[in-house]
Amino acid sequence: MQKYRVVKERFTEHGAVAITSIVKGKNNKLYIGFTSMDHTVVEYDTTTGEYRDIGLMFNAPENKMPLHDKVHNSLAMDENGILYIGQGLNINWDAGPYRYDLRRFGGGHLYAYDTNTGKIEDYGVMVPLNAIHGITYNPETRRIYGYTIPDNHFFRFDIDTRKVTDYGKISNYACHNLISDSRGNCYGAWLKIGAYDESEKGRKFIPKGTFLLKYDAEKDELVRTRNMIVYGLEYDIFGNVGVDTWIRTKRGEIFGGTAIGGGIFKVNPDDSIQFVGKPVLGPRLTSMTEGNDGLIYGCAGFPHMSLFSFNPETNEIKDLGVISTESDHWYLHCITMGDDGIIYGGETDGGNACLFKIIPE
Repeated sequence: MQKYRVVKERFTEHGAVAITSIVKGKNNKLYIGFTSMDHTVVEYDTTTGEYRDIGLMFNAPENKMPLHDKVHNSLAMDENGILYIGQGLNINWDAGPYRYDLRRFGGGHLYAYDTNTGKIEDYGVMVPLNAIHGITYNPETRRIYGYTIPDNHFFRFDIDTRKVTDYGKISNYACHNLISDSRGNCYGAWLKIGAYDESEKGRKFIPKGTFLLKYDAEKDELVRTRNMIVYGLEYDIFGNVGVDTWIRTKRGEIFGGTAIGGGIFKVNPDDSIQFVGKPVLGPRLTSMTEGNDGLIYGCAGFPHMSLFSFNPETNEIKDLGVISTESDHWYLHCITMGDDGIIYGGETDGGNACLFKIIPE
C-alpha cells in the first residue's frame, strides 16, 4: 500500500465516545469494542457495512453506573470463533474520578461470545475492584493473559479449567496492552521509579525507566526483567507512558511500539530489546497490524497520526502520510486489516467513536 483514501463511519448509539478495541473474525466480520454507556460490542460486516449489537450488557439498567463502560484492548478471538471480552470501566490509571466507589463496580468480568451460535458465557470477575484494561489470547496454551486498572495486576485465565490466577501488582502503569508468544510466554512492560534495586546480591543502581515484563510459562513466574525499553521517566500524553502497542507476526516475531518515543522495538528470542526505528517525528505509536503482503502497518504521531509500513525482514520503515487533520487531536487506538485489504481503525480521545477505513488506491 503506497496511496490510500480514508472513509469514516461514526457510531453514536448508547453514548459511544470512542472505539477502544477491534479484532477480525471469520466471514468478513469485525468485532468492535466501545467506550459507551452500555452495549459495548458490535459485529460489523465489511462487505455490507452493516453492524449489529451482540447483546452483551455489562450492567442491568436498574444498576446503571454513572461512568462509561469500556472494552479497552480487550477483544481476543480464538481459532474456534470464540470472542473473549474483558469488561473495563472508564476510569483513570490512578483510579480517578476519585469520588467513584469501586465497590459499586465490583470488578471486571471476562466473557466468551460464540460467534457461531450467539451464546454468551460469563466467567466472572478476574481481579476484584479492578477493571480489565487489556487481554491477549495464547492459542498454544489456551489461556487469556490480562492486566487491570487501577491496581495494574497481571492475571491468567485457563480457558479449559476456568481457573483464574492473580499475580499481583506489576508496577506503576507502563503498558497499554500485552502480547504472547508461541511458547506460551506473555510480554508487557513495568515501570521502575526508584534508582536502586534490592536483591540477594545487595543494593544495585539501575536507571529509571520502562523495562520488559515477562510471564514465564515454563516457570509459572512473572519476571520483571532488566531489559530496558524506554530510558527515564517520561512526561505522559493522557497518562500513556512506556509501551503503546504490541504485535506477534505470522512468523512468530514480537514487536512493540513506544508511547512518548513513538519508536518500534523487537523482543529477541533471548528477551533482549532491539530498537528498530521511528516512523515519524512525533510521539505515540498506538497500533500495528500485519498486512496481507507480509508488511506491518501502523499508526504513529500526535496530535494527528500518520500511517506507516514496516518490513520485518529488512527493517525498512515508510511514512505513508497523515491520515486526517480533523479536530485538535485524535489517534487510532486499534487497527486490523480485513480480508478485503482495507485497514480498519478505531478512533479515540477525540470524543468521536469513528471507524476509519483506510482503503488502498
